[in-house]
Amino acid sequence: RARAPLLGLLEAFVREPVLDWLRGAKHDASLDRDADDVEAGAAAAPERRVATARGKLFGANPCHLLSREVAGNPMLEADMAQRARTVVAGLENSARHALRHQATLSVEDQVRVLVDLATDPASLGRHWCGLTLWV
Repeated sequence: RARAPLLGLLEAFVREPVLDWLRGAKHDASLDRDADDVEAGAAAAPERRVATARGKLFGANPCHLLSREVAGNPMLEADMAQRARTVVAGLENSARHALRHQATLSVEDQVRVLVDLATDPASLGRHWCGLTLWV
């Protein structure tokens, strides 16, 4: 019930996407070696972003969502994408590895997986290359 207003707002982003989303999507689609139509690829980007947000609201496993994002990233070569998926899967003693086969999680388990991912040294070194941390 509490999701309904937020889902309605998300649909507005599909109909009227943020200009930055469209610019970024056009850029990404132009880099995609398999894309035949850059405009069509860019037009689908807002729906993909909203689908990801919707998945988060309905308890989708964050690792599954992140793996889908990695798979759809035209900037990653195949070997880099595979390494990223390995990091997302986590080590055997990690929460995300223990919950890897569950498509939906409780809020508590979603938080466990997100904290596990955010504090994993293997993923900390793979954040956006333009990120500048000030300590």
